[in-house]
Amino acid sequence: MNARLTGSLALNGLLLGFVLWLARSSSPSAAVSRGGPGLTDRVARVQRQPALSLSGTTEPETVEVNEPFHWAQLESSDYRVYLANLRGIGCPETTVRDILIADVDDLFSVRVQALVDEVTGRFWNLLTRKADFENVVEEKAQQLRTLDEERGEIFAALFGNSNPRAEAEALAAASANREHWERLADFLPAEKLGQLAAAKAELERAWTDFLRTPGQTGVQQQAQRKALEAAHDQALREWLTADEYDELRLRQSPAAGLRDRLVGLDWPEETVRAVANLQFATAETQAGLPSKAADLQSRRAQLQQQSEARIRERIGPDAYEALQRATDDRYEPIYRVTQRLELPDTVAAQAYAMRRQAEETADQVRANPSFTAETRQAMLQAIGAETRQSLSATLGAKGWAAYEKIDGGWLPQLTSAKR
Repeated sequence: MNARLTGSLALNGLLLGFVLWLARSSSPSAAVSRGGPGLTDRVARVQRQPALSLSGTTEPETVEVNEPFHWAQLESSDYRVYLANLRGIGCPETTVRDILIADVDDLFSVRVQALVDEVTGRFWNLLTRKADFENVVEEKAQQLRTLDEERGEIFAALFGNSNPRAEAEALAAASANREHWERLADFLPAEKLGQLAAAKAELERAWTDFLRTPGQTGVQQQAQRKALEAAHDQALREWLTADEYDELRLRQSPAAGLRDRLVGLDWPEETVRAVANLQFATAETQAGLPSKAADLQSRRAQLQQQSEARIRERIGPDAYEALQRATDDRYEPIYRVTQRLELPDTVAAQAYAMRRQAEETADQVRANPSFTAETRQAMLQAIGAETRQSLSATLGAKGWAAYEKIDGGWLPQLTSAKR
């Protein structure tokens, strides 16, 4: 990968991390968060007196609630006193936590934003200075980790060893994971579905624990991930039937997304499933080829050709042609235009065939060594002009204008001597 591109991705990743940290810090309870002076003082006092418990020697301020009530009566320059005051007026524990989490997050969001501001505007400058760039990435990443640790210490001082934000995030993540597997594996009995969700959660916990071990190399991480997934796979084989196991693997594979890629096709589930199974089997076989085989590319190509032949035989030549068209990125813009103008699907198919034919013919012209440069350029210009005329006639004036606007970039390339 190009070094500049690598640097760009890394720096963008760092900035994205900051943004995600800010997003993670925003709480649904932000509406009850108060601003004003004293935030820094509260944090400082918690950090200076980490040994004090919630029921320590500091006496909470006694607040008598009289009319009219002012929120300032509860506020304190010490978070622990503020916590005791909220509890003292009978504030529900969940609300107490929401208020203090929002307050702490407010403060730390400002500090994270300051880190982001220091990098903003230096993107291209940093890319041209590799050493400075690497130093900035490491420095900001460490500062971000430090802020996260400080925030965790404050929560620990307020709520004991439990981190309410971490607990909420863990519960939300577990819920999202379970919902994901419930949708993906809805064919399983409830008991096995629960086992699957638990097994997936255990796999990720083991992986997270391993990543926390210092000094791991990329090779070691790759080997450990492979070992964990192998053990997980073996466990699934023990309590899933062969059919259940195969169905689960198919649903987790890229082939399972076939239906979403079928532009303009509404095939029955049986047909989609048959094609997806064949594609998945081919991908599995290709993945099993020796990575250092001298003829690796040709063997992969051969397997792909065999797969296409089996698919064609399974669904028939007409359906196979429709499949090729529907999964080709070149077809989607044409289909979108024809749908907007309420043109028949046959028009989209004709226009797509014109584009394919034009590009194939142009490639043949470029590859023919017997043509002079002048002859080759003249032939390409003629192909381009004829293609424009044919597409305009097929799509109509409005359709052609719309299509050229959204996906006409390939037409100038058609007349170029270099592909």
